[in-house]
Amino acid sequence: MTEHSDGPALLTIRQTAKILGASESQVRKLVRENRLAHVPIGSRSMVRRDRLNQFIELMRIRDSHAPTKQRPKAAIPQEA
Repeated sequence: MTEHSDGPALLTIRQTAKILGASESQVRKLVRENRLAHVPIGSRSMVRRDRLNQFIELMRIRDSHAPTKQRPKAAIPQEA
């Protein structure tokens, strides 16, 4: 596998999950839904590091433009 200064060019699902701070099943779902570009190698899906960086940047841009939502205040139990 070709190495770059910041690590391998192709990442496993586990490595991708660790970088994103997500579970492996969440990453598999992103791959399955074609929201995260991947390279099929046999029965495995590998994620190109440069595509992961693009995905992270796109999510950052999308989140910065998303309207802020206020959380509903939790109901305070009333004493009887």
